Amino acid sequence: MPRKIAVIDVGSNSVRLMLGEEDAGVVRRMQKTLETTRIATGVDATGMLQPAPMQRSSEAIARFAQQARQAHHELLGAYATSAVRDAANAQDFVAMVRAQSGLTLDILSGAQESDIAFLGAAGANAGPCAVVDIGGGSTEISAGARGVRAYGSSVRVGAVRAMERFPYGDPVDAAMLAQLEAWALEQMQALASDLPRAPRHWLGVGGTLTTLCAMQLGLVTYDAARVQGAMLARCAVQAWQKRLSGMSCEARKAIPGLSQARADIIVAGATIALCVMRAFDMEAITISDSDGLEGYAYYKLSQGA
Repeated sequence: MPRKIAVIDVGSNSVRLMLGEEDAGVVRRMQKTLETTRIATGVDATGMLQPAPMQRSSEAIARFAQQARQAHHELLGAYATSAVRDAANAQDFVAMVRAQSGLTLDILSGAQESDIAFLGAAGANAGPCAVVDIGGGSTEISAGARGVRAYGSSVRVGAVRAMERFPYGDPVDAAMLAQLEAWALEQMQALASDLPRAPRHWLGVGGTLTTLCAMQLGLVTYDAARVQGAMLARCAVQAWQKRLSGMSCEARKAIPGLSQARADIIVAGATIALCVMRAFDMEAITISDSDGLEGYAYYKLSQGA
């Protein structure tokens, strides 16, 4: 009989819950829910998590934990990524989460984050492939074959971090955006030079890439089944970056496939995506809705959870 499981992801931009099933070692996602809490706010500039984003995120975690319990899903764990691992006061947030939800937050290193992204996106991929995960605070690149990661690296380039470091404003300041693009491209080219013989088959995960895909598909309501396996061409990403940067934030909110909460950072996200594709010479990327949530579930199950 399938085992009902749940996992919580505390990302730099949002907190997410996955409700799923595990049967004979295979994880099947049933539902994913997201709340934009932007815990990364101010971390790049100060090195500290700020009180309001901490509280928003902890409350979202508590709600998701309660939702999982009420649905009788076993909560395998909750993990945090770039913003929390970069913050000097991370343990204050860990204590807040424990007090509000009873959960012990697992703070992943960049290498561990690349591990779970690869496991979630490429676990069922028999051939050699690489995975790019563009988040709010960092980007991870991983590569391997038959679901086994052979290479992984993380760089502190993400959509929230980039927007704060290069505040391009509304309307977008072209000169500031050009600085952001040059910075992101330099970081991605350094990653590309470190990756030995990158596979030609690339999978992309994370909110930036799934959002760009949803926009390209014109999805009024996000449809994971349509996003999973869809192709996103570099020329399409370039066109979106140009279009988005020429619009006001308010106008972007009307684009099908783009959530209102992401309208401010999508310009930074699209720019990073374009830089990744240029640095690794990708003409197109296959988008995966299966990501670190599934990967972390596989990891916890492998540890005997």
